[in-house]
Amino acid sequence: MRDLSKDLQGKGDDLLANVDQLDVISDLASEFDNDLSKLDVVFENPQNAEEILDLSKRFGSKHNEILSAVDNIDEVGNLANRFEGDASKIETLFDNVDRVVDIKTLADKFDDAAASGVEVKPEDVLDNLEHLDDVLALDQKFDGEDGKLMNLYLNPEKAGSLKGLIDRYDQQAEDLIFNLDALDSIEALEQQVDGDSAQMAILLANPEKSNQIKTLSDRIGGNEVELLENVDQLDVIEDLTDIFDADSDSMEIIFANSAKASKLSSLSKDLSGKEQDLLDNIDQIDVIEDLVVDYGGDPEKMDVVFRNPSKASKLRDLNDDPDFEGQSDDLLSNIENVDNFEKDPRLLGFAKNHPEFFKLLLSVGEDLDIKPEDIDFDLLTQLVTLDLQRDELSKVLSDLNIGPDSDGPDDVPPSNDDLDDDFDAVSLLESHDFAGEIPSDLVLSEDKIRASSLFQETLDIFDALLAMDEYSTASSSDSPSSTTGTELPMGIIGGVNLKFSSGDYDLSDLGYVSYAIAASESLTIEGSLGFSSTSNNLDELIFISADTLSVAEGTSIDFSGRSLGLGSFDTIDIINVDLHAEEEIGIRSLDSIVINNSDFATRGSGADFVHLMAAANIELNNLRFSEQVKQITMDAMTINLRNLNFPAGSTVNLNSSYGGLNGVYPNFGSSAVGRVNFIENVKYNSHLLISRAAFDAYGQSITIGVSGL
Repeated sequence: MRDLSKDLQGKGDDLLANVDQLDVISDLASEFDNDLSKLDVVFENPQNAEEILDLSKRFGSKHNEILSAVDNIDEVGNLANRFEGDASKIETLFDNVDRVVDIKTLADKFDDAAASGVEVKPEDVLDNLEHLDDVLALDQKFDGEDGKLMNLYLNPEKAGSLKGLIDRYDQQAEDLIFNLDALDSIEALEQQVDGDSAQMAILLANPEKSNQIKTLSDRIGGNEVELLENVDQLDVIEDLTDIFDADSDSMEIIFANSAKASKLSSLSKDLSGKEQDLLDNIDQIDVIEDLVVDYGGDPEKMDVVFRNPSKASKLRDLNDDPDFEGQSDDLLSNIENVDNFEKDPRLLGFAKNHPEFFKLLLSVGEDLDIKPEDIDFDLLTQLVTLDLQRDELSKVLSDLNIGPDSDGPDDVPPSNDDLDDDFDAVSLLESHDFAGEIPSDLVLSEDKIRASSLFQETLDIFDALLAMDEYSTASSSDSPSSTTGTELPMGIIGGVNLKFSSGDYDLSDLGYVSYAIAASESLTIEGSLGFSSTSNNLDELIFISADTLSVAEGTSIDFSGRSLGLGSFDTIDIINVDLHAEEEIGIRSLDSIVINNSDFATRGSGADFVHLMAAANIELNNLRFSEQVKQITMDAMTINLRNLNFPAGSTVNLNSSYGGLNGVYPNFGSSAVGRVNFIENVKYNSHLLISRAAFDAYGQSITIGVSGL
């Protein structure tokens, strides 16, 4: 004590008052170099002397900081013990020793949070001292609400922004603390909308969408208000922003039509490359959506729609109209005229079949303020056959509209007979299905049809098929020729698409002995069909298509007349089909004939005849002839035969482009272009013809010639 009194002059009374701690004071005097100002702090807080000494020895450079926090020396000691192993943390602690109580308070809370499984550490407090006041303030606000506090402790760096927003929007405090990653975006958007209460209400009601709104706003260059007003479809708008490359003009249209944004996005994905067309017609997006369904999203068809946007709505309506069922493609092809079709659906077929006349009709009608739908349809079907020039048609329509000139027309009016012919033939412009009965009003005379122009293309095919006889080798011989035409009256059952199904067709009361069933597009035959007459005077029945003739597998056609024929512009496939007639069966194609596993049978007692003619190839496999067939002729570029037995006593003429090998023989075992080819199992009267020797022995009744087709 005497030594200390000498070293610490004037502090004798303090030493006497703390005689029980002289050793601690002595060590502190030494530690502080007998600095009386520092020792005064010790004498004023003798109860803390030992802890001051401990901290001073451990952190000798921090005497002043330790002494300045003497009132909170326990907190300093506690924190120093926690962070002693990290020099930077100790430095931070003593640099902020005036906040030691707050630091320890928060560090304790972080310890508790870590103990409950939250990934935080007391050291996080020292790393975020600049947010200490805000964290403590929020800690007090959410006292007892551990879920919110844990979120805060995990993100102490957000405390400042969070507290500021909660101060301004206290009612949304809970939403804000659970969306800390959105705070920067919320603050930025708050500035961009100038704190508008209505917009902020939307934003704070959807804090989880704040980042998306901010990102889109940055990409588009504004439109925060529009984005907020459409906060429920931000994903759609984001897709459209990508699709239109954030183009400001495009986005302006989208925001102005936000109710259609979802469909615009969906259709833009379905119709790749048509995004701008969709945007340009966004006011019709509902109509376009329906048309995408109608046309299966076909790009070429949708191009037609986009080129005629003013017609899209009417096109959609007509597609839905039962009167136009199955005609959606025809409507699209005539999209510029859809307004004309609603009043009279027949005009669509008329426009399709007579495009040039319909175009002229529209042009003249526009001059006279007359619409096609306001003209009697029967009159139109008559006018189209008259081949009127523009001035002539204009005069006729003008007379219809305002009446003829008082002096009457100077020229000769068109023949009433011509008009009547076209009127009677109107059924040729329609499609028909038959199931055992043919209405008499659908049977027209060949002369009347030829007098009309309504069926001209089909008649041309009919005539071309008949004309094949002129070039057939058989026609120049004594052999009979199928379907070459007859002097007997012929009735024609015609239409665009015809379908004949199973049934016994009684032709007794239809007024003809020969019939042609002719389609301008497709002719379909299926089931078991019989054609007969009680008078037993039937001569000929021909099925003809100007496009495709389809005979379903398993079909049977039995004609009680002399000759049964089939003819088509396209290839004819006859698979597993039976054909029966009294004397003659003929098949003709301006392409090829394919026959597999079928029976051709006649019932006559004379020289019953089968004649096959094709402009391209004849392919036969397992075609069976009845024993009554005595004359068989085939004409084609190439003839390929398999599994075929020519009946005993029959005369066979097989004519190809190049005729026979050495002028006599078929080609055996393979197919050669332009030849008659016995490829497999070809017989005459059950004798196999597989070589020239066999042909010489058993094929004397078979002639291989050159076709004239």
